Amino acid sequence: MISLQSEQAISPSALPYINRLSDLLFVLARLINYEAGLPDVLWQHQR
Repeated sequence: MISLQSEQAISPSALPYINRLSDLLFVLARLINYEAGLPDVLWQHQR
């Protein structure tokens, strides 16, 4: 999101919306995996 802001003006009210949409998509993906019997994929930082 920050890289987009550096290239194009974004309404400040759009940022919380995009953040909440991201949260919703994350939770829905976890729910779909749970209902399919698939485990969560844990994120691991690459150092």
